Amino acid sequence: MTMSRTDFTINSYVYAPGDKIPVILQANNTLCKCPIKSFKFKVWRKITYRLDDQIIETGEYLSGVKIPGCKQKEAVRREYSIPLPMTELPDHSTLIPGSVDSQTFTVEYVLRCFVKHTSPFEIGQGNCIQFPIQIIHKTD
Repeated sequence: MTMSRTDFTINSYVYAPGDKIPVILQANNTLCKCPIKSFKFKVWRKITYRLDDQIIETGEYLSGVKIPGCKQKEAVRREYSIPLPMTELPDHSTLIPGSVDSQTFTVEYVLRCFVKHTSPFEIGQGNCIQFPIQIIHKTD
């Protein structure tokens, strides 16, 4: 049996549009026969509308970064900054909305961290953990 462990750390859960989320990853792949193909970081937004007895959900990735993994039998520690967009695509004129939780709608943000091994049994994007993050607008 082979084993690999990756720990992700972020130092805050509150950010503003345009900020960068600092992420520390520590991957211990020393007991694994398969290399780690890549690490991916993606910011996901989910909007939920509650209208009468109906719930409508929509979600999309706002940004993402893919970085190289590590070799088999290797341990690494790396630090990265994951950018949060400032504006909506494609017009770039509307600021992304902040996190909201009301009776009629909810806007939630999540940082998803993926580990993808090079293995015949690894299908899809890889293993994923999520950090809920709150987006707030800075006041001048």
